[in-house]
Amino acid sequence: MSEAKSYSLIDIKDFDKVQSVVKKYSLLDSNWPVVYFLRNRTNGYVGETANVISRLKNHGNHVMKKDLKAITIILSDRFNKSATLDLEAQLIRYLQADGKFTLLNALPGQTRHNYFQKKELYEKIFEDIWQEFREKKIAKKTINQITNSNLFKYSPYKELTETQLQAISEILDFLLDDSLKVMVIEGGAGTGKSVISSYLFKLLNSDLTEYEEEDLSEEFVNVLEKVRRLKERRTINSKALAISMTSFRTTMGKVFSTVPGLNKEMVISLSNLGDLSYDLIVVDEAHRLKQRKNLAYHKNFDEPAKKLNLDPATTNEMEWVLLRSKKAVFFYDQFQSIRPTDIDDELFISLKGKPETKVFHLKEQLRSEGGTAFSEFLGNMFSKQLRLNEKFILPKGSGFEFLYFDSLKEMRERILDKDHEIGLSRLIAGFSWNWKTKKKGATETFDIEIDGIQLKWNSDKPDWINYKESNSEVGSIHKTQGYDLNYCGIIFGKEIDYDWGAKKFIINKKEYKDVNGKKGVKSDEHLLNYLLNIYKTSILRGIKGCYVFAVNPGMKQFLKAHVISFNL
Repeated sequence: MSEAKSYSLIDIKDFDKVQSVVKKYSLLDSNWPVVYFLRNRTNGYVGETANVISRLKNHGNHVMKKDLKAITIILSDRFNKSATLDLEAQLIRYLQADGKFTLLNALPGQTRHNYFQKKELYEKIFEDIWQEFREKKIAKKTINQITNSNLFKYSPYKELTETQLQAISEILDFLLDDSLKVMVIEGGAGTGKSVISSYLFKLLNSDLTEYEEEDLSEEFVNVLEKVRRLKERRTINSKALAISMTSFRTTMGKVFSTVPGLNKEMVISLSNLGDLSYDLIVVDEAHRLKQRKNLAYHKNFDEPAKKLNLDPATTNEMEWVLLRSKKAVFFYDQFQSIRPTDIDDELFISLKGKPETKVFHLKEQLRSEGGTAFSEFLGNMFSKQLRLNEKFILPKGSGFEFLYFDSLKEMRERILDKDHEIGLSRLIAGFSWNWKTKKKGATETFDIEIDGIQLKWNSDKPDWINYKESNSEVGSIHKTQGYDLNYCGIIFGKEIDYDWGAKKFIINKKEYKDVNGKKGVKSDEHLLNYLLNIYKTSILRGIKGCYVFAVNPGMKQFLKAHVISFNL
């Protein structure tokens, strides 16, 4: 490795033709582990091997890879088998999300290798490799740009946690069991439900001959065996990912369009079920399935219902899924139901109790760097199970931030600073201000005014989170649910307060401006549950931190009692 770069840990060699590697490979140790990237102008393939000559000969006989002529080989005197497997998986994730090449890889196997100096040394090696890939025009985007992108966050090219992989295994058992019709997977915000969905679809559409089982964990080998059995049975041919929320459905469609074997037509609206049936329907964000109550647009609900010979006044989208699928998987969280148009929790309670239904629980918090302890703290905080002045204790060594702000001006400035620093940092508010700027011909320039700060609600963009002007606006729950943010600043609006004498949350219905969010609600208690769900869900958008501010005095005092103040 005499030609190593100045940082000495890695050596990257480029060849225009694969055949040149065989001729010139005397320069390299052919028994030393390497990582390589094969490509032509549009497609690519990432691999690792300890015998690159033999591996490239095999690729030359592969119907799709034989057209990949150029190759980049990555070597290091620090490499071992575990390191190259880890680097291979990491390059697959980042190159797929970078988007310059369409990767022909199957999903990275779940290897779970831990090795000496994994974090200290090999993370720096990856940064050096990626920088050189950009200099060589192999990659376009920075690591930070990719990490913030939806294509990265919801990509199936992930190494799953043990619980997520167990969920995949349980879903496959469900698909293989003819006595079962429905599976309900329960998990709170940030427990990795959407990644499991995309991973499942890619796994069911992968070439299983790509895997070398000696490099894989026993759990993943068992998963592959179940997929093989399912493919042999040929019972799951047509499948769809159904998402009720338009914005998030658009996002997942874009993700699917970048993954070989998947396409955006697999991601459907529930209204499609008036015309189409599937062997398998997976419903993400199932807590947002609709019923007719208070729907603003009846046509999109009534027409599919009538095609299914159902009464629009009494049916719901869960019923449509059950009618139009041989097998159905619902990813569900009762604490993310935010409107009376969302179907009643009682329907899921009934569904879970049926003999043809299987239930699985996800509890591990994967989005927030505050971890499961933070999500549990929030649950206790909003259910009033905390002692007075009991605050969230940060995990040791964590940079996670959960801070209370007395000043909206200061909170907004901090969000803007974080957005400038690492991106994806947004303000979110409770719906206690009218959306005046939305009206056609509106002359108003702002919707929200607090302490002299004037702000607009989110613009009506399908992918508002990534819209370039969104850091100057305020997102509602309807634009942010389902998405990840690095930092979020939550404004508790005029519609919610805390009564210290009665020791309870109180609502002011006149100040809650989401008309379809309160009309027809059974009771004030039900409305309060929707509001608390909105705020808990919004807080858990933040990966690296969340800031909170309240308009009403009682709510200010409640937050100060349980959240560390910014100015301390």
